[in-house]
Parts: sequence; C-alpha cells; structure tokens
Amino acid sequence: MVQRFADALFSGIKQDSVAWCAAAIGAMLKRAGHKPSVSLAARSCEAWGVGLEAATVGAIATKKRGDLSCEGHVGFVVGADPGPSARR
Repeated sequence: MVQRFADALFSGIKQDSVAWCAAAIGAMLKRAGHKPSVSLAARSCEAWGVGLEAATVGAIATKKRGDLSCEGHVGFVVGADPGPSARR
C-alpha cells in the first residue's frame, strides 16, 4: 500500500495505516496516465471526470460518511444492484 501512496503523489507517507481509498484510486488514475486528485479525502475524487446519473461499471464512485463534506469512501464500480423496483 505504501507504493500506492507514492504513485498517488504522497511519497511522504511511509506506513499503510493512513486512510487508503483515495490514494488507491489516485494511484490507478496516475498509472493509467491521468492526473489524480492529489488529496487523501475520499470525496475529493468527486471532482474528477464527469458526473453520471447511475452507477456504471468502471466508474469511480464515492459514498458520503459522517457530517464533514470530505468524509467518505471511494472505489471503482464493479457492479450495481438495480434495486427493489427493478426486480419485479
């Protein structure tokens, strides 16, 4: 995980106990030739790319957690549950 921090432009982090999700997304973006958000706040990734109406496989998705606008979690969409109304 320490290498992902370095890949996401946080080379000063030398332990993997720091919040990792935004660094992991940033590392993958950088490895793919894109500029990462350069923030360890999960919701900083909301400013990257274009907004989508629905979950799309491969997209970056964020979840709000807590009361602060920066708290949350970020990851790649690997599938989507259509929800109860679509299962009828």
